[in-house]
Amino acid sequence: MRIKGALSSRSARAWLLKLGWNWKEVKKGIYKDGHEQEDVKEYWDKVFLPQMQSIQLSIIE
Repeated sequence: MRIKGALSSRSARAWLLKLGWNWKEVKKGIYKDGHEQEDVKEYWDKVFLPQMQSIQLSIIE
């Protein structure tokens, strides 16, 4: 079923190109190579996870 006035996939791709974006399909899922490197793990432990925890606690309170 098509919604009237909905943007087709082909039109969306054409607009992405006009706006300077590239269209590509990522088949690897969420993670890309390098997500388990030491610097990434350190960032998650020292920066990202504490920030997420403080956001979660502020939402709960």
